Amino acid sequence: MFNDLDHSKEDSLQIILPSEPITSINSANWKNIKFEYHESYGFDIPEHTSKQHGFLIINKFDKQAQRRLGDEIRDEFVKSGDVIFCPAGVPHSVKWEGEAHYAMIFMEPKYFDDFAFESINPCKIEMLEHFAQPDPIIYAIGQMLKSQEQHTVSQLYLDHVALFLAAHVLEKKCTIEHQFLENSNSFSYQQIRQITNYIELRFDKHLCLKELSELMRMSQDYFSKLFKNSFGVPPCQYVITKRLDKAKYLLKKTNFGVGEVATMAGFNSHSHFTSTFKQHLLVSPHQYRQML
Repeated sequence: MFNDLDHSKEDSLQIILPSEPITSINSANWKNIKFEYHESYGFDIPEHTSKQHGFLIINKFDKQAQRRLGDEIRDEFVKSGDVIFCPAGVPHSVKWEGEAHYAMIFMEPKYFDDFAFESINPCKIEMLEHFAQPDPIIYAIGQMLKSQEQHTVSQLYLDHVALFLAAHVLEKKCTIEHQFLENSNSFSYQQIRQITNYIELRFDKHLCLKELSELMRMSQDYFSKLFKNSFGVPPCQYVITKRLDKAKYLLKKTNFGVGEVATMAGFNSHSHFTSTFKQHLLVSPHQYRQML
C-alpha cells in the first residue's frame, strides 16, 4: 500500500492518476480545502490512503467501476452526479474503463474537527465513508468551483466554500456522540450558542421540540430538561417569547395588519396569536398598538 498521500503538497495526485488536472484550486498555505478537476480514460488507481478527507465528484461517467473503500470491495455502477466520500486514512482504490470527467475536493481533518467542536462540541465523531451515491449539495459545490477556473479565487471565497462543505459533512456523513456527566444539568456554551442561533433563524416558522432535540441528537425529555436548566424556561416558552418580541416590534414599527403580524411572527393563526398575546401582555395586539 502507498503511504498516505498528502494533498497539501503540490502534485500529490500525480503518483496515482494518469494525467495532470485540467483545473486546480487550493487555499493559500493550505488552510482548508483543495480542488482539482480531471479528465481521464480507463485506469487502475492503486490502493492508497490520504491524510485529508476526500470527495470524488462524478461529472461525466455512466459505467461500471470496481472500487475498494475501507474493508469492502464492490462492483458499482457510477453515474454523473454521484459522489464517493473517503475520510482520511481509509484505503481506497478503483479500476474503470472508458472516459471519465470528475472533480476531487480534499479537506484538512483539523479544519473539520475545529468546525465540529465549535458547532456542537461532540464527544466523538465517526465519519462514514460511502461508495457512489447522489449528493446534490457536494455535486453543486464541485460545479461551482469548476466554474471558477478562469477567475482568480479569493481566500474569502474558499473559506466560505469550506465552511459550507464542513457543515454538510457534519450533518449528513457522520455519526456523533455526546457524552454528559451524570451531574451535568445544562448545555455547554457551544451548545447554547448553537441552539440560540438555530432558533433565531427559525422561530418565525414551524419549529417544534422534536426538531430542536434532533438538532442536539438527544431525546426530547433530556433536551427539555437541559434547556430549562440552561435558559430558565421550557423550549416552547422560549420560542413563544421570541415570537412575541417580533410581534411587538412589527406592531410598533410597521402598519401591517394584526393577521399579517401573526403570520410573520410565526403564529399558526390570527386567533392563536391574539389569545397568546393577551395571555402574556394582558392586552390584545390591537390595544397594544393603540397604547404606543
